[in-house]
Amino acid sequence: MSKYRKIIYGLPRRQYSGIKQTEDILIGRMREAGVEAMEFFYFGSFSDDDSTFFRIFSRSWDLVRFMWRCCVYRPDIVHFNTSFDRKSVTRDVFFAVAARMLFVKFVMKVHGSDKNFLNNMTLPWKTLGWICIFAANKVCIGTYVEREEFLSNSNFKEDKFVVMKNAVDISEFNKLDEDAKYFSSKEKDLPVILYLSRIMKEKGAFDLLEAIPDVLEKRKANFYFGGFGKERNKLAEMIKEKKLERYVHMLPVLSDEEVKRIYHFCDMFVFPTRCAEGIPISLLNALVCGVPIVTTKFRFSMDYLQEPDNCLFVEIGDPNSLADKIVYLIDRSALRSKMSENNKRLALGFDKNIVVRDYLALYGIL
Repeated sequence: MSKYRKIIYGLPRRQYSGIKQTEDILIGRMREAGVEAMEFFYFGSFSDDDSTFFRIFSRSWDLVRFMWRCCVYRPDIVHFNTSFDRKSVTRDVFFAVAARMLFVKFVMKVHGSDKNFLNNMTLPWKTLGWICIFAANKVCIGTYVEREEFLSNSNFKEDKFVVMKNAVDISEFNKLDEDAKYFSSKEKDLPVILYLSRIMKEKGAFDLLEAIPDVLEKRKANFYFGGFGKERNKLAEMIKEKKLERYVHMLPVLSDEEVKRIYHFCDMFVFPTRCAEGIPISLLNALVCGVPIVTTKFRFSMDYLQEPDNCLFVEIGDPNSLADKIVYLIDRSALRSKMSENNKRLALGFDKNIVVRDYLALYGIL
């Protein structure tokens, strides 16, 4: 057990955030391990309609609340979950400095960074970003690829940056009732192909939609799109415009149980993201359930996935390549079975018990 027993975890307000999902698992397991873990919601809008003034006021009030919480609660460690871009460093620099002024050890977990921002920071932005990193005792990053990006753009020592995985509760997925199917027998007559992430161009949702007509010319399959996003309605309209409603479906808002059922009973997970990404929770869930994957090369996939053992890679923004790989995987049941076994095995390294053990070890050396 780490000598540190009281930890404040900084989290986003919005419940559907990928950060919130994985950190809820981590915090729950920390409490089971005897850690007094307190949640502190310090970023993220209350709604999509928040004004700029309200956001500035909210962040200022969050800082006051944070300093008061540190003085009263007296945590051993503050563990903030964040990203690394203009918005986040502008916000986080005040919290990082406040934590160190109050003599609290500060851990910053970066759930993805803006690659362009990281590689092309001007002096003012670089100053803010490096103050955040300097104030942190440790900066936790999801992949070795991203860690190398930070090291190549800074003069900090290598031990400042530590690769730490996101936690997933594999036992919850294993509890699923095999009879509680999400898709009907009629829907399962054809391969079920799933996209489950934010509905936006950068995540590759529209690249997949553009690839679907080419897939359907060669093989019939049912495609399901799920997730939030401002472009969700636009995607639904394009499905109608292309007259694809027979084979392409928009999923409603899903409960946690329904999400697990969908992963278990789909035949392929397609994630043609254009983003650099950290550790996408949707892709991690697919690994846990042993779903064959078609995706692009980004930080996480380059670090952890091998072709053809775990996935098939496609070029970013190339619907033709995407269609070819989907058809290729539909036609090869033996390859899908191999991927399924390998992905379940790979996911074991992200189990919450292993991740909590690694964090307790990290806390212990601060």
